[in-house]
Amino acid sequence: MINHTTNKEQKFINLFRALAAFWVLTSHTMIWGGWYGIPIPNPKIAVDLFMIISGYLMISQTNIRNKQEPMWFYKSWLRFWIRRFFRIAPAYYLSLFFAVILSEYFLGGYQELQMMNIDRWKNVFVYDPSRIIYDIKNIFLHITFLFGLDPQYSFSTFLPDWSLSLEMQFYFVFPFIFLMINKIGIEKSTIKIAIFSFIISWLVNKFLFFYEPSFLALKLQYFLVGIILYYLLHHNMLFKKKIILVFIAFLLLFVERKFGSLSIFILFSMMLLIGYLEISEKLSTSFLKLLDNKIVTYMSDSSYSVYLFHGFFIAASGLIISNIDILKESSLLVHTAFMWLFVVVFTYPLAYFIFQNVEKKGILYGKSLINQFLPVSDKGNNL
Repeated sequence: MINHTTNKEQKFINLFRALAAFWVLTSHTMIWGGWYGIPIPNPKIAVDLFMIISGYLMISQTNIRNKQEPMWFYKSWLRFWIRRFFRIAPAYYLSLFFAVILSEYFLGGYQELQMMNIDRWKNVFVYDPSRIIYDIKNIFLHITFLFGLDPQYSFSTFLPDWSLSLEMQFYFVFPFIFLMINKIGIEKSTIKIAIFSFIISWLVNKFLFFYEPSFLALKLQYFLVGIILYYLLHHNMLFKKKIILVFIAFLLLFVERKFGSLSIFILFSMMLLIGYLEISEKLSTSFLKLLDNKIVTYMSDSSYSVYLFHGFFIAASGLIISNIDILKESSLLVHTAFMWLFVVVFTYPLAYFIFQNVEKKGILYGKSLINQFLPVSDKGNNL
């Protein structure tokens, strides 16, 4: 028996989503500002958290819809892919459009920041703005989300979009994962998928160099951890079986990272603990108020577009600092403080506007396509 995600639980997911986006924004301003006075963990760990949340939500939403849209019908797969495409693509295409048409200023701003901290960036090739060329092949690979399969194009727009190709690859294989779990169980499925993924990952790392880990096998374990988290919280099973699943999840978390594993381990433990507290109705009043906080909701709603668009304001701050002598001659601490304030003040309102006017409309358009061409009443052919 499976108990589906509750409204309260969605709120704590929102809390972690808000945290992850703010974490990425803050870390990137510190990296590009050049001041590291606050020991914030690597922003890629925050992206790992996004992947855990994605795995959790995909399995949760698919289980909720499974009676009306059984995954053993291929039309349900099409509905799933259309739904996910129109959740991700519209805001991303907008960010890609601005990156291309504003490339002189977008890339130029980052170059200015590097010039102000030459020692930090002189031997860094991957994050060199001068190597970015928005040619037809580059744009085509990004429009189709295929760029994540090509090592040289895994970071070739200067947007933080490498994880979006990962998401799309995960969405593509998710129906297979779902059916496998329902056929042989969550433990056997995650173990077999993880072993296969690690073998592919080892081969990729041995023979190829990805600028960013945009190939699914390099990060699939985090999506699997999200799926495991869902089953731990919502599937009635023996305590021994839950211990096995927790052990599998911790192994998956610690395979890739060393010190970073501690951060993601803590976050996973927090998600697991809060989930158990919520399900057992022991959440404190104060924590419930935190989950209902309008600021958290606002930051959560804005999180995807914050992730996509904060880089434009980092670049803009670089142009501003380089053209104002009093700022240009100031310390890296001042650069970073100015940049962080500037990026936060301008990114969040824009991100919320995009959430309301681009993301939501994209979701509605995806639903209208499904209702028009793949109505739920027509279940289609069995696989």
